Amino acid sequence: MDHGSDIFDLGRSKAQWMPGLSLLCVEGHPSADGLALGCELSRAFEEVNELVEENCGSHDFLGLGRLDSTATVKFEDGRQGVAVLQAMAALDFPGLKPVVWAKPPETVGLMHLRSKGRLLGRCYDSGILRGTHGRGEAIRFEDQSRFKSGARPSQEVFTARYVQERFERRFLPLAKATKGLTVASLPVLTRKLQEQLIEGEISASQAQRLAGFLVMNGAGLSRRSTYRYRAELRERGLVVADAFFEPVEVNLGEVFEACLSSERWGL
Repeated sequence: MDHGSDIFDLGRSKAQWMPGLSLLCVEGHPSADGLALGCELSRAFEEVNELVEENCGSHDFLGLGRLDSTATVKFEDGRQGVAVLQAMAALDFPGLKPVVWAKPPETVGLMHLRSKGRLLGRCYDSGILRGTHGRGEAIRFEDQSRFKSGARPSQEVFTARYVQERFERRFLPLAKATKGLTVASLPVLTRKLQEQLIEGEISASQAQRLAGFLVMNGAGLSRRSTYRYRAELRERGLVVADAFFEPVEVNLGEVFEACLSSERWGL
């Protein structure tokens, strides 16, 4: 270890030495291949602990400062994945505000309503970002947990269940908020409005008004009116997948259920 350098390599991780605090921070993926299962965290910690011991000598572990827990949902039809990102950008979530990058969206960041810019989580097109899949074919949901000094978890929590709990803490409220919601393109939404009209769930005037909004794509309306129409569609379990003129339909609640399933987390 070069004590004159603030940042140096430690195996596959990066380490930063802060001499004023006598603190060494290590950051990196727990697996050589990148992401790892929650059950592999304990072994990864032991490996890093050994590297620190070899390179820096004896030390005390002061806790985990950062944990990103993720779940990836894959779609055979990439338009469905893009539609999910569009829905994430358009929905109102409890205590959070979406921040969108690219159009159509490639990343939707989730921030606290009173946040000064720090992301609490995100939903993004992992396939496009990493070059492994086509657009919309691999959508990743990610909780970004940061722990303050004095409240950092010890190695006893490096379990699959703990990682799942951090993910649930972020996305379970969103799963409840989207239960029963369908995100769909114009042809599908107009058909569903017609079905609701036939079933007597909506009046003819309501169906015509909402269909007109969909066809005109909100042209000529104020932001407030557009929001009102979208909110009315959501009340009927429908979310607009913008810019799609071919049929595409995704049950957003089922997507979240898949992310939160115990089977996915190896429990």
